[in-house]
Amino acid sequence: MRNIDLIRQVKQQATGRWQGILASLGGRSPLESSYRLSSLWG
Repeated sequence: MRNIDLIRQVKQQATGRWQGILASLGGRSPLESSYRLSSLWG
């Protein structure tokens, strides 16, 4: 597996986790959580 694939997989897992957390916290939109996540990742 190439590094870029690994990074992409980790990002996808983190995105899913964050969306689950935010949804359980009272529901920010997935779009907003994705935006926050991408700013977090740079």
